[in-house]
Amino acid sequence: MKFRVLSLLLCLILVLSLCGCNFAKNVSEEILGGDSDTSVTQEVIDTEKYDMIDKSLVDFRTSLYTGVSLNKGYESLKSEEQKKCYEGIAKNVMYVSKEPSDASYPIAPVTLNNIELSEAQLHLVISAYTMDHPQIFWIESKFSYYTQDGVTFLQLNSGMSADEIRDTAKHMSEKIEEIFDEIDGDLTPYERELAIHDAFASRCEYADLDAAGIDDFRVYTSVGGLVDNNAVCEGYSRSMQILLSMAGIETYYVFGTGNEGLHMWNVVNLDGVWSHLDVTWNDNESGIRYNHFNLTEEEITQDHTLSPFFWELTEEEICGGTSGLAESFNIFVPECSDDDSSYYAKNSIAVMNFDEATLEKIAQALISSLDRGEEVIYLYLDPASLVYDNAIDKLFEDEDKPLIFDCIEKANNQIYYTQIDDSSVEIAEIPERNIVCVYFSQVEYYY
Repeated sequence: MKFRVLSLLLCLILVLSLCGCNFAKNVSEEILGGDSDTSVTQEVIDTEKYDMIDKSLVDFRTSLYTGVSLNKGYESLKSEEQKKCYEGIAKNVMYVSKEPSDASYPIAPVTLNNIELSEAQLHLVISAYTMDHPQIFWIESKFSYYTQDGVTFLQLNSGMSADEIRDTAKHMSEKIEEIFDEIDGDLTPYERELAIHDAFASRCEYADLDAAGIDDFRVYTSVGGLVDNNAVCEGYSRSMQILLSMAGIETYYVFGTGNEGLHMWNVVNLDGVWSHLDVTWNDNESGIRYNHFNLTEEEITQDHTLSPFFWELTEEEICGGTSGLAESFNIFVPECSDDDSSYYAKNSIAVMNFDEATLEKIAQALISSLDRGEEVIYLYLDPASLVYDNAIDKLFEDEDKPLIFDCIEKANNQIYYTQIDDSSVEIAEIPERNIVCVYFSQVEYYY
């Protein structure tokens, strides 16, 4: 018999496994193939011991749009044995023990007949299930299992009691409803994504792990993002999964690194075109930014690194081995190569020179921004015809008169309800995208 207490990988920290794998065969050779006559033991769950959660409590929906199911985790599993385990988790996760054990509430265990899954395979299956079910917010990172005589036994745990789950689901539903109350019902998929992105980012703050405590699992879940308005990247990503899937937009999270630490963000499917979306990094202390809104893989990897796929790692790397340090891995990362769906591609003004027509185009963008109440424009400094730093100097730092002031003067001459304060101009440079963000404010004006 083998019995191990293990830990799933949480974003931003490496959780230590109490026991690691003892072997390091390549997973692509050992794990991913082979079908057999398998079944999940259909035991009657003891309702005296377990409290059932009604699935409808976490079946979040909106009348505005038809939701989409998430199943790429399930589809990525390579064997029937793995899929049977996934299905067992889906059934039993709704049954939570009435009595706690070590501050957790055991979930009804999954027993698999004629199946022996390795530790790495269980990591894969659990990751596939949680990737498809961000609304199942109560699963803790640790799990235990044993295999014996052709049977695999898997024990997951809940960080909440059944009553706490029900109460939290109710609050989450209310918070979600508040977000969708701000969103129109006739938006394109891109417009829905943008509206949800802004509504969520305006509510959620990045969690101070020192204050929240490293053991506070809520910040890593959709509870932190949607109920507490306080989460780390994992909570941001899972929350966006729920919201976007409710709006009919397929989205998953991916693992990687950013700023030299573990990180998680989303991939989003808009009409068959996949892009990378990092809401965490867009949620800036000074306001919402769009530097990481619908990027290609080439663009996202300028400051993010994707974790390897599961099948590219050994069992020891997946499980942590004797060191206890497990590698993060991805199950599903689609090709993201279309650069037309990024925020800046859709909303920036292309600048190829500084002739009068271009200055007038910038002036009109300033006026349109005022009409929308945004007080910001985005300029794309075309690298085919301009050197980025030189263009910045000419627009904003010229000793005689920066050209942006000509644009503001042109705009002010055409509007009568307000005026742009030329002393309020601030910029944020994004040289890796050839973008400069121009922020400004208005002054009262009486005509």
